[in-house]
Amino acid sequence: MDLFSDFFENERELKKNKPDPEIKVDLEFIENQISSFLKNSKSNPFYDKNICFTKGLKGNKYIEFQIIGNLGGWANDEELTIDTDYFIISDKYMKEIKENENHPIIKMLNDKLNVDSAAEKKRIRNYKYNVLTILSEDAFLKHVMKRCNMINDNVTKDLILKLN
Repeated sequence: MDLFSDFFENERELKKNKPDPEIKVDLEFIENQISSFLKNSKSNPFYDKNICFTKGLKGNKYIEFQIIGNLGGWANDEELTIDTDYFIISDKYMKEIKENENHPIIKMLNDKLNVDSAAEKKRIRNYKYNVLTILSEDAFLKHVMKRCNMINDNVTKDLILKLN
């Protein structure tokens, strides 16, 4: 018996007795997060935050990246990481998710937020996945437009209007 055989046996047992996911991302979960965000968010919750966008955004993605830049945040569309604070799903993908609850984005979110390995759980437990906010592109733009109207930010407002 080698040094690692117990470790692999334990991992196999964990996979057989896999517990229910800690977070179950589905359409209802996303809609609850959107509703809570729109009711309770501050004027600029994106300041100094990492925002990840899905593909399929309205118009030019760089306009939405510039909107985040105007708000003092950091935008990307590469990958959801532990450092991501907001995950914004394009309206195109939100429509697809409403039609297909097994959409690849839902699977990816569940895989990222619910790891199986005890070592991986320990690694991410103290990071930000537990405070990740998932929004639709429409909710994001509505919030920013409301903020623009409140503080008379015509530069960012013009960017949003270019998307429509």
